[in-house]
Amino acid sequence: MKKIILIICLMFCIIVPVYAKENKLYFTESDDRIYYDGQLFDEDVFMKHIDMLPGDKYTDELIIENGTKTTYKLYFKVDPKDNGEESLEFLENIYMKISLDGETIYEGNTTGINNTDDSINLQNAILLGEFTPSRTSKLVVETKLSEDYDNVDYNDFSYVDWSFYAQYDDEEPHETIVSPDTM
Repeated sequence: MKKIILIICLMFCIIVPVYAKENKLYFTESDDRIYYDGQLFDEDVFMKHIDMLPGDKYTDELIIENGTKTTYKLYFKVDPKDNGEESLEFLENIYMKISLDGETIYEGNTTGINNTDDSINLQNAILLGEFTPSRTSKLVVETKLSEDYDNVDYNDFSYVDWSFYAQYDDEEPHETIVSPDTM
């Protein structure tokens, strides 16, 4: 089994305005390595919001497409960055619902730990599914800052890295960190 790991750090930052643009995570391969086309993903758009107030809601979409000739399993995880106690409190007060092709895969706070079901923890990689060649899926992320959040003095950055991992099943396992194709 050949295991190729694709790590894409999508910063979830609460200080930059949202622009209307489709984001796509388009995978290609070359020399037995998998890449994503960095020109189709705009990190200044996806999951970046400014001036969130209690009760504010946002919806972000990410198109995921397998442009390779290989079927692989796609995994996903989040990694909240250690930005201090206030940052963690803020992230814990943002409700997040993630759906893939209309099916809910996670409901909980943006730290990735589901408050209602201990079996789901996005800080551990979860399987999104098997991506056959040409498969296209839509990942929809809905976020809302809790009405109970009362730290109105917090106005700093809060980050959560999003990572995607692709695994081929037909060869011996080995890990390869993959970067964007920026050509």
